Amino acid sequence: MKTRIYYVSAPAGSGKTHRLEQYAATMASSGKRKILIAQPTKELIQQTANRISNLYPGVAVHTIYSSSSGDSVLPRIERHMAHAERAKGQVLLITHEALKRLPPAHRIHWDLIVDEIPAVFGCIPLKIVDTHRYLTDHLALEDLAAGISAVKIADGHEADVEALKRNDSDDELLEHFQRIATHLLDDNRTVMVETAAYLDLIEGRKTIGEVNFFSLLRSEFVADFESVTFMGANALETELFILWDALDDVEFRQHPILSKGLRYDRHQNGNRLTVHYLFEQQWSISRSLKVGNEMGPTLLESVGIYIERFFSGQRFLWVANKSADMWMFNQNDRLPPVSHGLNKPHFMNCHAVASTIALVHDNASAKFLGMLGLTKQQIRTIICYQSEYQAIMRCSLRDSEAIAPVTIIVPSQDSAEWIASKFDGCLVSKLDTGLDWEARKAGRPRAVRAMSGAERARKCRERKKLKAA
Repeated sequence: MKTRIYYVSAPAGSGKTHRLEQYAATMASSGKRKILIAQPTKELIQQTANRISNLYPGVAVHTIYSSSSGDSVLPRIERHMAHAERAKGQVLLITHEALKRLPPAHRIHWDLIVDEIPAVFGCIPLKIVDTHRYLTDHLALEDLAAGISAVKIADGHEADVEALKRNDSDDELLEHFQRIATHLLDDNRTVMVETAAYLDLIEGRKTIGEVNFFSLLRSEFVADFESVTFMGANALETELFILWDALDDVEFRQHPILSKGLRYDRHQNGNRLTVHYLFEQQWSISRSLKVGNEMGPTLLESVGIYIERFFSGQRFLWVANKSADMWMFNQNDRLPPVSHGLNKPHFMNCHAVASTIALVHDNASAKFLGMLGLTKQQIRTIICYQSEYQAIMRCSLRDSEAIAPVTIIVPSQDSAEWIASKFDGCLVSKLDTGLDWEARKAGRPRAVRAMSGAERARKCRERKKLKAA
């Protein structure tokens, strides 16, 4: 039987969280429903709880997340859900991470709403060529076809993997196995490997380097709730929706109530936006670290210097990979690579954003997602473009009432065009950086206006007619 999951997919800034607050308060008060809301950060949880309490003072609102007292979060959430009065409605807010680890008991009378789409796929690289037997002696493979195998705990070895997870002796060597052991013991996760690479490790043909384990959090982690709803910008283009649609038995339906009453279903301010890109080629971490000569700066540093000069004193927000310090930029205007729900006046008062972010996942993850059947466009969208979109939506572009022009810089042409597809009427332009890292065409930078939805539909019909001719 398919798992039914409701969704709300609308642009950033369209009022999804505000609509969620109204809906949760109404259901908890008049419908006597218990609403469990999961959000990505403690800050967003507190903001949401305060707004519900202020606007709907009669609604019982509770928050449970980690604190300086060191109290364990999951037992507190379980106790609260277990002792909640069935006939009384309330709203409980927890973090995404707590939801991922929440045991299945006591869910039946709760409606779950997940605000912002959580990550469900990750890579765990381990350099264990000489020490892998501490782990692999307890594992078995299950062939999934296409060169992929699921990694299972071998019969009778669960206690051994539990011991790796606990690491009671606080052994520094065994510490490296704790994360993978935790994922293997999670019934809601499928851990996978490239079959050939894993067998090379087991059979001694791999003598250096790392082996990659890939972990997918399946839809079972939200099972047994009264109902389940995910809300997010471009939700159907996130890794959760793409991977669950391809690999899990899930039925996605648009939420009949929460999807209504939003400010807009497409961005209406594309005329304010200009998206510049630096290179026609794809951007990657390895490419960003190249140098022009032995003593010269990396391409990433050169890009940073160019962007700083381009804005020439104008304030701009910026996002980069965690490992990139970007010393030439104002550190107070740095955005995290995952910036969902980060709505601060300090950011929304700014009219420019620069991205130098490469892959959110590494190249191994991108390759593995391809083995799972995802297209190159889907892979680039979930590992890079979505993060850039979320970053640019922290600036004044989020304010539907603002009128100031907004300037965005992204590394690649594909990224710029994906972002432009969300903003009808925006401008896309290639910058003449003067960097000699790619073959640059002569002439002035091109500037094109992104097609509207109607124009794209017309172009599609014309192409179909040409093919049929």
